[in-house]
Amino acid sequence: MTPPQENADHLFITDLDGTLLRTDESLSDFAVATLNAAIAQGVRVTYCTSRSFFAARRLCSRVGFRLPAIVSNGAFAIDPNSGAVLHAAVLDRGLAMRVLDAAAPRGWLPFVCGAQGGREIVAYREP
Repeated sequence: MTPPQENADHLFITDLDGTLLRTDESLSDFAVATLNAAIAQGVRVTYCTSRSFFAARRLCSRVGFRLPAIVSNGAFAIDPNSGAVLHAAVLDRGLAMRVLDAAAPRGWLPFVCGAQGGREIVAYREP
């Protein structure tokens, strides 16, 4: 069987929360079958989410995404198969540390997403 040609005329990008996912944070069997059929037919399909790649990968594991996923509110483009960071738009370390230092006296416990060694990481301070 000849693999499908990518359809350069069609690109489908979906959000996850409030769009693709049900209220119980799962994908319906119908959504999984529809997305996988579109991908098999050469439609370029991916997702964009505020979630981290780790969280999104768990939710989307039944879909054979091939294109990079846009995660962490656009901070990262991630290869959906390897988890490799393909693009990162992140704060430099000094600015990130200033944000953490400014948050501490207010009792805020922010988490910081980053990339290290080609992998997405999430850092935070314990309460």
